[in-house]
Amino acid sequence: MELGNSDKRIHIPAETLSLIFSYQSLEDVRIARLVCTTFYSLASSYFLDTAIAGSQTATIQRIEAIAKHAVLRTTVTTVVYSVCSLSGEYSTVSDYYKDMRMRHRYSGKQLPTIEQCERHWIEYQRIYKDQVELQKGQDKFRIQNALRHMPNVKHLVLSGTAWKLSSHPLNTMWCQPDYTIIEPNTDPDNGPQQFSHGFNVMSSALLSSNICLSSLSCTNPTYTSDSFRSSYFTENSQGLFRSLRRIVLYLSADFDQTPLSDNKVGQCISVASKLEALELVFEPEGQRQIMFPRILLATWPELYHLKLEIDIDYGVFTDFCQRHGNSLRSLHLENVHLFGGTWEMLLQVMKDCLHLTKVCLGTLSEDPHQDRLWERRNGLEEQDWQRLSEAEEYLLCGGENPFRNNTFQLVSL
Repeated sequence: MELGNSDKRIHIPAETLSLIFSYQSLEDVRIARLVCTTFYSLASSYFLDTAIAGSQTATIQRIEAIAKHAVLRTTVTTVVYSVCSLSGEYSTVSDYYKDMRMRHRYSGKQLPTIEQCERHWIEYQRIYKDQVELQKGQDKFRIQNALRHMPNVKHLVLSGTAWKLSSHPLNTMWCQPDYTIIEPNTDPDNGPQQFSHGFNVMSSALLSSNICLSSLSCTNPTYTSDSFRSSYFTENSQGLFRSLRRIVLYLSADFDQTPLSDNKVGQCISVASKLEALELVFEPEGQRQIMFPRILLATWPELYHLKLEIDIDYGVFTDFCQRHGNSLRSLHLENVHLFGGTWEMLLQVMKDCLHLTKVCLGTLSEDPHQDRLWERRNGLEEQDWQRLSEAEEYLLCGGENPFRNNTFQLVSL
C-alpha cells in the first residue's frame, strides 16, 4: 500500500501493516480501520478471535507478535494452521515460468510475463527454503512458545486455503490482482505430508501448554494424499482429543497396517467423552473395505451430529444407532458402502432407534454390489439425483420405507 501525497509516497507491504496493528491497543486499531479500505481489511482481523500459524517465518512472527500483545493474546480462541506447501525449488526463472504455464494451461487465467515472474520466482525460492529449515523443528518450538501465552485457545483448524485470507502474511504474494502465479499446493507428490505435519506441530504445542481444545477440524483437502496419516495418531495424541466436543477429520488409511491404523485413530477419537459433533471423511481408492470400525464402537452420550463418508458394517452401525438414540439428531451419510446388510434393513433400524431432525443421504451402495449405487428411479435429469430425499423424508416423518416400494434402483457406476 502507498501512503503520502503525490510528491512523497512510501510503499508499506500489507504484512508490515498487519504486524504494526498487532502491537496496537484495540482502541488504536479501531481508529486505524477508519483510514481506508485497506486499513479496514487488515485491522479488522485484530478484532476477531483467530490467529494464523504455519511453517513459514512470516506466519510464526505474526503469532509471536500476538502472543506478546497484552490484550490480543487473551482474546484469541481459534488458531488456524496454514497448510502451505511448495513442491520444490526452481533453478531458474525460466523453469518457474514453464511450470506455471503447464499448471494453468487449461484454466484460461491471465498469466504474468517471464519478466514479471522474476520477483515471484525469487519469493518462491525464499519461502521454500524457509519452510524446509523451519520443519526441522523450529516451527514446533516457536509456535509452542507462542501458545504458552495464549491461554484461551479452544479451537484448532488445519486449513489448506488460509493463505487466501487477507490477514495471512503471505496473501499479497500468492493472490495477485491482475494475474495468476504458482499457488502453494497443500501436499505435493514430492513434498511433506502437510496436514499431518500441521497436526503434529499443533498437538505437541497445545499439549505442552496444557491447552484443552473444544474442537479440531480441517478444511476439505485438495487431494486425497493431503489427509491425515494414521501414524500421527499416537498415545500422546489422546490427550488432545480428550476434551474435544467437535471433530472434523479427513482420513488417509495406511493400507498395509489397517488394524493398527484403526486402533490408533479409534482410540484417539473414542476418548472424547463429551463429543457433540463428529465428521469423518475417507476417500476410498480401489476395493471398498470397512475402515476404522473401532470408531463406531465408542459411546458418546452427548453426540448430536454425525457425518460419515466411510464404509461401515451393518451390525456395528446398528448397535451404534441403538446406543445413541437419545442424543443423535443430525445424520449425514454420503459415499458410504454398507457391508453385512442392506440399506433397506438399516433404514428401518435408523427409523426405529433415532429421533432425527436433520438428515442427508446420498451416494450409497451395499454388498455385493460394489460397482452400483442406489439412485432415484428416472431421476437422472433431476438436480442432486444421487441424493435420496425420499429416504430422508422417511426418517424424519415416517411413512413407507422407500427401499421397499421401488422408489430407488441400483445403477452401475
